[in-house]
Amino acid sequence: MSKSIMLANPATVVLDEVGSIPADWVISGQPETRSKILVRTHDWIAHVIVWECGAVSYKWHYNQDEAYIVLSGEGFMTDETGVERRFGPGDVGYFPAGTNTTWRHPGPTPRGVTLITTRELPSSRNPSGGR
Repeated sequence: MSKSIMLANPATVVLDEVGSIPADWVISGQPETRSKILVRTHDWIAHVIVWECGAVSYKWHYNQDEAYIVLSGEGFMTDETGVERRFGPGDVGYFPAGTNTTWRHPGPTPRGVTLITTRELPSSRNPSGGR
């Protein structure tokens, strides 16, 4: 069977999927997001997404392992211990399933690439419903 190779420039991909950060997770700002799934593995274990959001602060619960690469803009992530970290162009972050964070994106609109694996936590360990 032939396999396809995906090649894309995530900085210039048209983001045609409109979404929103869950309303009960938004602290302040505009919760709208734009994204595009670039590829999903044939076994659905992982997929790669390019995304953007506006100036917003929100809580986020990871019910799947996720890795981020920031392409542009910046974001500030506060972990469960209260430590804040800045993410800017070229930075990579990894968030294991079960992690809770608070994000703040002051603007301009950040753009990133996300690799998500589909290892979800059982619902009993994911009280917030997760992503």
